[in-house]
Amino acid sequence: RLWPLNALITLIRGGGGWPSPLGEMGFRIHRLELPVVTSLGTVVIDVVAVRADPPIVLACEGKSGNNIAGLQARRYGALHSVDVRRLSEVPDGPLRVMYVCFEESVSRIRMGLAEASINASVVSIGSRRAQLFPASDAEDLSFDVPLPAIPPPSYIPVDPDSPDDEYRELLVPAVVAFAARSSPRGPVRTLLEQARPRWTHLPGGQ
Repeated sequence: RLWPLNALITLIRGGGGWPSPLGEMGFRIHRLELPVVTSLGTVVIDVVAVRADPPIVLACEGKSGNNIAGLQARRYGALHSVDVRRLSEVPDGPLRVMYVCFEESVSRIRMGLAEASINASVVSIGSRRAQLFPASDAEDLSFDVPLPAIPPPSYIPVDPDSPDDEYRELLVPAVVAFAARSSPRGPVRTLLEQARPRWTHLPGGQ
């Protein structure tokens, strides 16, 4: 799941020789892993991206497999920008749902969304190209760009499903560097920012 998410973040902010077509459209990353209450229950949005002019909110879900989760998809379909604005300051514009997946999964993901009657755009990440298949209300977001033969930067190196060893690999160097400073004490926030630079984009991190 992290590979599609890191690809999406890179398509927004660039880096590692990758293009940033969404960033060129004016989008920026607003929040990560944001839990939002909809009329059908709570959905945790992987990436919330926003654009100020013209205003739009993107609710993005990363998928590393071939299938969508039916209830989760319906909750995404029930999302409105006002639901997000109850929790965080975002532009007063429409909300668009976007799924991000590997190229080989695009057909299955789009079929699943259609069967669930979810109007969502889908970003396909291939070995050499990234393509956005827009929803009927988001045709202005379409892009088809070449990719370098290297993976995207690991902006998000771990998530709640990552094994403990990956957390230790991430945190131990930051703890050692922090302990080597003149002051043995400091805020946990500083340690987390060193270990996971995009931590402040998570709920409660700002």
